[in-house]
Amino acid sequence: MTCLVLHHLDPVQKRRSLRELRRVLKPSGSLHVADWGKPSNRRMRLAFYIVQLLDGVKTTRENVEGRLPQIFHESGFALVQESDKVDTLFGTMRIYSVYREKIPSSQNHLSLIQNN
Repeated sequence: MTCLVLHHLDPVQKRRSLRELRRVLKPSGSLHVADWGKPSNRRMRLAFYIVQLLDGVKTTRENVEGRLPQIFHESGFALVQESDKVDTLFGTMRIYSVYREKIPSSQNHLSLIQNN
């Protein structure tokens, strides 16, 4: 599980870290991520400028553009599920479950973003 970590990493570090996390997971393993994501509305986008001022545009750009699902796939994860979003004082936090290979059959009723 990671919480508010990925937005501190530059694009190369994000992918390198996610590839390593995928490598150490069991074949049926999953990673749960809560981090800043694409703002749900204009107010959330304006609020996120504070985070970008503090943490830098280079490390937060992909998050605010909503590219984390794509980055999970680029890093080798087979399935990505956005399970929730929370609007906060500083922007929209998105919560993902990403699966190394395939999702457990008990959870396949959930909405998934598959890598084609």
